[in-house]
Amino acid sequence: MKNLELLSPCGDFETLKAAVGAGADAVYLGGKNFNARAKANNFGDDLPEAINYAHLRGVKVYLTLNTLVYDDEFPALLNAVKEAVEAGADAFIVQDMGVAYFLKENFEDIELHLSTQGGVHNLPGALAAQKMGFKRIVLSRETTLEDIKDIKKHTTLELEFFVQGALCSSFSGNCYISSFASGDSGNRGRCAQLCRLKYTTSDKKEGYLMSTKDLCLLDKLKILSDAGIDSFKIEGRLRRAGYVATATKVYREAIDNLGSKNYNFESAKLELKKVFCRGNFNDSAYLYDNFKKLQTKFNSHTGVKIGKVSSVKKFKDIFRVEVLSEYFPVKGDGVKFFTDGEESSSAGVGNVEKIKGGFAIYTKYGVKKDDDVYLTLDKRLEQENLSFDKKTDVNFEINALKNRPIVCKCAIGSLSVSVEGAVCDKAKSLSLTADEVQRAFAKGAECFNFRLSEFKTDSVFLTKAQLNELRRKAVEALKSAVLKQSRSKVKYKKKDIVLPKCNPSIRPLIVFADETEYNSLSRYDADFALCPQDYFDISTENFLKTHKAGLVLPNVATGREIAKLDTLVNLAEFVVSQNLWGLKYAGFKKVIASPMMNVFNRYAIAAFKDAGVDRCVASYEQNLKFECDYRFAAGYVPYMTFLYCPAREIYGGDCANCKIKNFTYTDGRGKRYSLLRYRLNRCCFTLIGKFTNIRKISGGYVDLRGLTAAEADCVMNEKPCKAGEDIGKSEFRIN
Repeated sequence: MKNLELLSPCGDFETLKAAVGAGADAVYLGGKNFNARAKANNFGDDLPEAINYAHLRGVKVYLTLNTLVYDDEFPALLNAVKEAVEAGADAFIVQDMGVAYFLKENFEDIELHLSTQGGVHNLPGALAAQKMGFKRIVLSRETTLEDIKDIKKHTTLELEFFVQGALCSSFSGNCYISSFASGDSGNRGRCAQLCRLKYTTSDKKEGYLMSTKDLCLLDKLKILSDAGIDSFKIEGRLRRAGYVATATKVYREAIDNLGSKNYNFESAKLELKKVFCRGNFNDSAYLYDNFKKLQTKFNSHTGVKIGKVSSVKKFKDIFRVEVLSEYFPVKGDGVKFFTDGEESSSAGVGNVEKIKGGFAIYTKYGVKKDDDVYLTLDKRLEQENLSFDKKTDVNFEINALKNRPIVCKCAIGSLSVSVEGAVCDKAKSLSLTADEVQRAFAKGAECFNFRLSEFKTDSVFLTKAQLNELRRKAVEALKSAVLKQSRSKVKYKKKDIVLPKCNPSIRPLIVFADETEYNSLSRYDADFALCPQDYFDISTENFLKTHKAGLVLPNVATGREIAKLDTLVNLAEFVVSQNLWGLKYAGFKKVIASPMMNVFNRYAIAAFKDAGVDRCVASYEQNLKFECDYRFAAGYVPYMTFLYCPAREIYGGDCANCKIKNFTYTDGRGKRYSLLRYRLNRCCFTLIGKFTNIRKISGGYVDLRGLTAAEADCVMNEKPCKAGEDIGKSEFRIN
């Protein structure tokens, strides 16, 4: 059986110890900057200590550098990477192609992993990533099982896949709603989690309409392993140590029992539900063609049901709540109460009393008879899982001969050290035994588990103090050898990078949806790109046959869909790529990198042009001062891309009863978002807000889909457009 890696999250030193102790093979963590979990405690001056702690226990450390980076931040990024390399980081997880390009140019033998935010979900995307220097890709959670197999078969890449934890509603976490609604960018590590709020549809359906269930692919590990996944990843750098310990322990046991008929998946899933679960799990990701990705009733941890309220008595400002339950809580547990399926209150367990058929607790919040009671924190379970202490196995030999220094030889795999201790005296009565030596080395051995494999002696005597001193020497020698062996081989090779000069376009690039829109726009001096509502409708092919226009590629496409898209690309004048997979056409067609490709810095421009891209459009989140071939000038920003069908998720039913027409979400502040549908072999959806009009059209990327001819005229003549918000020539910079 191949070696499978279990990769766990660490938001601070406490969760690092929890992950390592519970059996992680590797951990991923962030420094104080440039990581996508800016709200975690993360690691600063303690990073070297953290890496040493993991390495001494045989655990690899991957540093997250998975945010978009401004040009003026690269000096700080360089210093951060130098420090991490010196500390011994094993690899770096990167989203920004400019960061990847910069690091490959400046550091010899650096190992780069492409973040899931890179959006790789098919073979052409994986091949592009491999060509750009990545050793591993963290596949998009939306990748199908068929495409995983295809990627593994035709690349040399290591494949990493999320199997547990939060699931972004938007494809690959490439989301702009936080940026434009709050000014805090998810791509910059400051997601405002607006997808977890309540929304109301146009027909008054209310709920957490974009809140996804957490992933739990515990029973899919064998399938994923057979498909080619090398590393199973747990999400959760913002979660507590008890969660990390429990999730790691459960997946450790599942991996160690892979293929076993005796492993109890249901019991294991119950443990996972206790530490975090929004009502239920998504147990299939997007591996198969199914739905129910959302949990519209709950947006937070619900835990597991343990009983029902049998009576409630009020005493001044506190309620005594009796619960019928087979579970008996302890002080420190957490519970939630649900009335008619809706969360009503929660309580931490303090004083608890045993009653017939259950228990009684006290809470200051009102609870009703017959409320369902859920356990949200199992203190005993988490404490048990936090008690694990991972140690590295060491085989050691002892040579204890009269009138010679005692010699201890230690080995960890192919690594070996030898230390000497006190001179051995002839035993006058009791001789030194193997059991004595083993006991001495078992005490205070810190991160090592010593196992005596050979003991040679001729009746000698040593004191306990002398044995303890020998053990201390052995421990220090082993530490030094392990850390030396794990020290990074990466070398900084300061290089003056020649960046390509941009030649900002004068002609705008206009994106339109159909022939009717094109006919109203064709009088403008511009380049035109078709972004159809239905890629495989015959009208799309006919238009490209009869007009000189480019084609905007969908940002998500399965391998089977790409085979059909090839026909359309052959007919197009050029392509606008929204994902790495579009680079497959470089050298065959002129390729333009769209704002969805997140060109955020000059190094990203260099990376894409080295990969064959002809022109780049600056990211939606960049400002007007950033010099690029094109910049976003007007249009609906694709806040989120859904690969599930909102109508089916919210209403159920099938495509024959589709209710997606004029589908909108409104948040608690009255802000409205609309859903646009586009279709390949299946429907995908884009969530948009107001039409954004920056008004500087020259050299602009202008998306005029959905506008009237009059509104389009206003945009093209740099006048305010009534379709939405007009931000004039203002500058903006996302946090």
